Amino acid sequence: MSEQQPLSPYVFCLDIETNGIKAEYACSKLNIKHTYNKATTLTMECVGSFSADLFKLGSVVKVSGSHGFGDEVEGSPPFFPVSRGSEVLPLRFDGIVRVVRPTYNSVVITCTDMISALTTGKVQNYNAVDYVGNDLYYIAKSVFDEFNEENTSYGSTLGTYDKFGGKWFDTSLLKEGSGILATEEMNLWGLQTPKQFLDKVFNEMYVKKTIGGDLANNYTDTEYYNWKYHVPFLNKVHFYYNDTRSFNPKVTHIINEDRAGIMIGGVSAQIDTSRMVNSCTFTNSSDKTIIGSHEDVNSIAKYGKMSKSFSLNSTDAGYLQDQAYIMVERYKRPTYSYSLKTGLNFVFLPSDMVKLTAPSVSIDEVLPVEEVTFSVNNGSIETGVVLGEKQLPISEIIQRNLS
Repeated sequence: MSEQQPLSPYVFCLDIETNGIKAEYACSKLNIKHTYNKATTLTMECVGSFSADLFKLGSVVKVSGSHGFGDEVEGSPPFFPVSRGSEVLPLRFDGIVRVVRPTYNSVVITCTDMISALTTGKVQNYNAVDYVGNDLYYIAKSVFDEFNEENTSYGSTLGTYDKFGGKWFDTSLLKEGSGILATEEMNLWGLQTPKQFLDKVFNEMYVKKTIGGDLANNYTDTEYYNWKYHVPFLNKVHFYYNDTRSFNPKVTHIINEDRAGIMIGGVSAQIDTSRMVNSCTFTNSSDKTIIGSHEDVNSIAKYGKMSKSFSLNSTDAGYLQDQAYIMVERYKRPTYSYSLKTGLNFVFLPSDMVKLTAPSVSIDEVLPVEEVTFSVNNGSIETGVVLGEKQLPISEIIQRNLS
């Protein structure tokens, strides 16, 4: 066994490999963005014109980050891991170079994890007969497993070496199940990419929670939470939902505006109705006389009517009625979103739950992490977090209001 290397004296350590070649010395800036239902994006600025030759399009990039003396950073065989210390899982990134932008004496590299490959994957005809009766959770898992079967072989190095059998996606964590079975009426079937199919499955996959006690807003005591997916680190696929209305939410981080947990400028808040649906109608795709609809009178009285209509193949009016009810229950409230920046040297993940106390925006509650941006720039470290519900881009808000 090789002699263990000395511990790093730095507060924060990064190790970067491209196709097995060490390259952290070339990186001057790094930004990594995590969100749910999308690929994680890594952007690096690398000094020297030679960097464009290191980070070629399609190259496999591995980043390992650590606090203090760091974590165990994997090296290319036959080298052994280097002892580091406190690991930062969101900075254990495996991905592919997608964009190379050479500039004067430097190059900007954009990488994504392999969820991006599902977006451009082979268009397939997903037939109801192959999936009806199966749990949606395991149908979603099969999308990742089938990609592995088609694109990898056992022992392939492919960016994860052979630690997980050469797979692009490690789905070993996916064992829970949702209890919701696929039906022919669900809007899932037809010609589409793996990512399009996956997103449709997750749109139908939700958790129903009944909350005891009285709610101040007089809404029903039933809550619906959509399942979400992402790759939090390496190639590990994670399915989750945030039970924000639980009396005992599973808090992973605590941030207090009055205790130096937030940078100067505090928290910015956005509240809008762009995602709201409080009046919904489902009709049969071919026979518009078969209808199911539902409205929430409390939401309409408070915010005005926000109507949407959809069509399904089902001829069961009762089923259409149920779908309208579920849609309204999930989207009858405005979107509350809080953005903050913190200098605390840890990285959040989608699926984390943050106890946020911020008197400047009158907030003191537990909120889910929707999006995280972590930046290292010439020695400074900054984390940006979006809590609550992910904000819509202004262009999409305008488009929705015009449609």
